[in-house]
Amino acid sequence: MKKSKVFFAIIVAVVMFNIMAPHSKAEFTYQFEPEAWQLHRLGLFAGASVHTFNPDLGAPLTRQVGVTLLLNFFGKRSDVEAMTPSEISGLLSKYKDQSEISEWARPYLAYAVKTGMVVGTSGDTISPNNVLDGYSLAALILRQLGYVVDRTNFTRSLELLSKVGGIAANEVGLFNKSRLLKDHGVGMIYTVLFASTADGQKVAEKLIESGYISVDKAVAYNLASYTGDGCVEIKDPSAAKRPSLYDQIYYGIYEALANFETYLSLPESSYTDTPQKVFKLIERCLRENPELLYYSGCIYFSDGTVKLQYSKDSITGIRHQNALKQRIKEIVTKVVAPGMSEYEKELALHDYLIENCKYDRRSYENKEIPQESFNAYGALCLGTAVCEGYAEAMKLLLNRAGVECHIVTGVSKGERHAWNIVKIDGETYHLDATYNDPVMLDGRDIIRYHYFNLSDEEIETDHEWDETLYPSCNSTRYNYYVYNSLIVSDTHEFIRRAVEEVNAGNTKLTFRIQNAEGFDYVSAVRAVCNRLYRKCSVTFNEAFGIVDMVF
Repeated sequence: MKKSKVFFAIIVAVVMFNIMAPHSKAEFTYQFEPEAWQLHRLGLFAGASVHTFNPDLGAPLTRQVGVTLLLNFFGKRSDVEAMTPSEISGLLSKYKDQSEISEWARPYLAYAVKTGMVVGTSGDTISPNNVLDGYSLAALILRQLGYVVDRTNFTRSLELLSKVGGIAANEVGLFNKSRLLKDHGVGMIYTVLFASTADGQKVAEKLIESGYISVDKAVAYNLASYTGDGCVEIKDPSAAKRPSLYDQIYYGIYEALANFETYLSLPESSYTDTPQKVFKLIERCLRENPELLYYSGCIYFSDGTVKLQYSKDSITGIRHQNALKQRIKEIVTKVVAPGMSEYEKELALHDYLIENCKYDRRSYENKEIPQESFNAYGALCLGTAVCEGYAEAMKLLLNRAGVECHIVTGVSKGERHAWNIVKIDGETYHLDATYNDPVMLDGRDIIRYHYFNLSDEEIETDHEWDETLYPSCNSTRYNYYVYNSLIVSDTHEFIRRAVEEVNAGNTKLTFRIQNAEGFDYVSAVRAVCNRLYRKCSVTFNEAFGIVDMVF
């Protein structure tokens, strides 16, 4: 059962709000504005304003601006801030043009001089306002990566930056300019995330290891992905794409929801020119990121402002989000063993969820379901959920384990419902953990596999969804019954297999009858019990032809 938990409203704005989240309302002006926002959200670019983010991309990329950008990007801000005023003055004292250095840039240029990142333009000048060209910025970057750039290869610095995984080969000409704007600098620096240092390690990997970029942000912003062994893998430079305007908007929504911000002002674009498009963007962001909790709806104003609303206060919501992230990490570390296949990870996490979460039947029957039961926090931290909580928990666990998983919303048995589509060895399957965790009248806890890796055709028996929105599922290779050879052809094989399994010490059996039409499960189970001189409890899923027995 899935209950709608959000609402939308459209209001003609007649007043201006005094408190606004720091999201740009300006039109998309500069080529690398999405990169600027992405770097800002990763904590690598502060912008030109203290209180709101202003990338100031139209400004010339002077030496002092370029050095500041690079040092912040490479995680040196704390080292810069640790320098004393006297040390800064001493390092810059030999330059007669030091008065031209902006106050905010003095510690950065002093640090650059101290570390050899830059030298004066002459014996007694540093020329802080000289505008960098493409070769000069590329050379500065390469030196920070540990490569040698001198007079012999300076004019090839752009090509060298491309070869080590920075800018694309077809972008060399774009950045070969005699005077760069800050926009160009941001565009070049963004690609350095995927570049390799002289010791062979990717820059993003180093920044994550040092804690300068959090793992959660690296994964959320598609810079890296979980591998399932407790590590993250940086995107391959050849596969990594530059962020688009759509990404800028999408991640702006993500950031606002993650921080429980109240107001959001989105850039004017074809993605946000109607309220309906904005609502769909928010819904997609929530569906793809179920770690975002307690969003309850929004109000769209005609000036483009969106007021976000939540069912819990920000302190509680953020505390629950952090607890959920920690719980996911603990579960995957505990359940997923090194060397497990994708199928084995899926099975282990599926079983863990069902063994440790109960369907919130009482709240469902009373029609008073708490918000926690609709999300993964309820499923994994409280041990109680309805279908949406199961589906969100399954997605988060599998994604953390390095298995692709999506949430599907549709209808089942006359009610709104949520389940998953998983990708195992390149093939997609339906997985419904809720239906695999049945509520038994006698209170028993059992695990079923009736809805474990079904094809579209199989799950269409009792599920409906908009198939145009999700990948097709046509394979049966990793269906639980196919993969584990639990399909029997007729009554005789069923009796034989069941007797063999019990004699081998197995007390919980499940089989799928290949042709269930006319199969008399009562007589078949009675025959098994008579041969074994034992009793058992039995259930029969007529739609799928599946018999479950517990001896």
